[in-house]
Amino acid sequence: MDFRIGAPQLLLLKAALSPDKTEGAAALEEWWRGIADFNAVRGTDSALFPRIYWNVGSRIRDARLAARLKGAARHQWVKNQYMIAGAGDLVSRLAQAGVPALLMKGAAIAAAIDDDPGLRIMSDCDLLVPRDRALEVIEILVGAGLLEHVPVSPRDLDLIHGITLTRRDNRYAQFDIHWRPLRAVGTEQLAKEMFADARPVQFAGHTALAPSPEHLLLHAIVHGVEWSPDPRYEWLVDAVKILRRSGESFDWAKLAGIARRYRFGYVVGSALAEAAARIDLPVPGWIARDLRQPWAVLERLEAGIRLSKPSSRSTADEMLLTVQQLRRHSERSLRRPALAVVPGLVQSFYGPVMKSRSFIDNDQKERITFLRGWSAPGPTGRWTEGRHVSLAIFAPGQPRPAMLAIRSHPLPEQAIGRQKVDVFAGLRHLKTLTWPKRGHGAHVHTVRLPSGIWRGDTAVLRFRIDRPMSPIEVGINGDPRVLGLFVQDIWVDPPMRDVVGNPLDLSSGGSIPAAMWRGWAKPEAEGCWTLGRRALLRWRASQPIGAGARVAIEIDAVAAGAKDLHGSISVNEAAGTPFRHRPGPSRFTVEVPVPGAIAAGEEVSVNLRIDNPRRPAHTLRNRDMRLLGLFVRRLWVEPSQRQS
Repeated sequence: MDFRIGAPQLLLLKAALSPDKTEGAAALEEWWRGIADFNAVRGTDSALFPRIYWNVGSRIRDARLAARLKGAARHQWVKNQYMIAGAGDLVSRLAQAGVPALLMKGAAIAAAIDDDPGLRIMSDCDLLVPRDRALEVIEILVGAGLLEHVPVSPRDLDLIHGITLTRRDNRYAQFDIHWRPLRAVGTEQLAKEMFADARPVQFAGHTALAPSPEHLLLHAIVHGVEWSPDPRYEWLVDAVKILRRSGESFDWAKLAGIARRYRFGYVVGSALAEAAARIDLPVPGWIARDLRQPWAVLERLEAGIRLSKPSSRSTADEMLLTVQQLRRHSERSLRRPALAVVPGLVQSFYGPVMKSRSFIDNDQKERITFLRGWSAPGPTGRWTEGRHVSLAIFAPGQPRPAMLAIRSHPLPEQAIGRQKVDVFAGLRHLKTLTWPKRGHGAHVHTVRLPSGIWRGDTAVLRFRIDRPMSPIEVGINGDPRVLGLFVQDIWVDPPMRDVVGNPLDLSSGGSIPAAMWRGWAKPEAEGCWTLGRRALLRWRASQPIGAGARVAIEIDAVAAGAKDLHGSISVNEAAGTPFRHRPGPSRFTVEVPVPGAIAAGEEVSVNLRIDNPRRPAHTLRNRDMRLLGLFVRRLWVEPSQRQS
């Protein structure tokens, strides 16, 4: 395994951690002579600056270097103090509710290991809470006004291991609430063990819990050994500090037992061997030999894949990672061979055998169940992760839904090129999704659901992402996940609406995203623009609509251009009603006859065809490359005079 720890990293480690101050200062000077651009130092290299200044700051002879390191140390100290104070509010609030909170990662190191809270970089604070109280914890912290709301469902407790929440008074202050310590471990047993062995610590004036040294070291290695374009070896720094603080009381046999039990023996053994070889860490020789067993083939392959660039991983790589994750899903799976989880994996991508739904971890009979390759939810949606993503559609009874709609957008085209997503049901190709040129934001695609894809009351769809990419790879931000689509909404069946009594509000304050099937921009405060040449609204009538009724569409503006905008609007595929209007703000209403009576429960579709949409970048000389037509405010049904 290549941990990418070279000569520059060894010099920085010596400067940060050597008890011999003279030796540490000399290592820093040697490193400094090889640096052409201080601002180009990234990853753990730059994260060590506060620790280096704390260790050898008074011995740095280069005044410019000393000033830069002092500034980095001061900045990190202030940032950590603010982060810790905010996390202290969360710990206090949970203590009042009787919920134990276990500090993790940087927060645990700062509270239980370091002599100063500013020595380890903290981009956020991580707290582990009991799984059976996780949803309650989120409600408590959001209800107290501390954190922004993010929709988390019971299914998410199985799908993901935690969620990032942001302080309401500062969007840069983020906190991770976990109910599982590691993404790759689905069983609750590891969290229960960590709580059972936890030790009380003082944290921001409050009493919290920190993991035992053995659990803390295991978590640091497994979480930290991941690919990054910049040097990443925080796990090694944490290992040195944990072992120095623990001394002879560190239980190596306990660490080995935990690593074997959760099938992390190879990666932990390899990391400890690297630490012993690189910085002469006092690691017993037997532990690396015992953990790196030659027959642990899947563990060895998994460790190598995790250190590879995510966008270069093959389908086989992703499948192996998923197999290992499924093996850690429960205590029973941990005791079984790898082949035992393969049927569930295959069904989660290719559909159930006969009518069985056993491959769905938590069968709550939801309309749409996310299966594989989905991130934690955010305030406005969630990302797909990896090259292959799947979901299940549950449709008891008849008729089954004939179409699925998905509102999404990929990573920026200028960063990854044109994205393409193929949709399959089993081996049957249903559709290829593509997006308009950059600048269009989220776009709604529809996928027809043939009758032959159903197995009992369940159908499984698989999305194959052509160009998954990590934002950190392409310079968007520091996110190392391999992402494909950001999915804002996904649904089957048009919503049930009484449009006679309650107009469809297309503004951002409305609640009808499921009715906006395709061809719509992101809703704004007063309405929503059509995108491209066609826009479609679909819903099911909750009340009968008699013959002679009309659909009224209130329009606030027409896209700017040299000529009138023209097209037609039709209802339920009847002949369209033409329109032609001058560009600019000008509120008007188009009325379109409804062809015949519509019974309660029947679908209503309104098609807006724009013959000559325009790009504001061309007509108004701005950066808006969207292809716009009409700015629609709302829509309602005017009943016939006989009905009224």
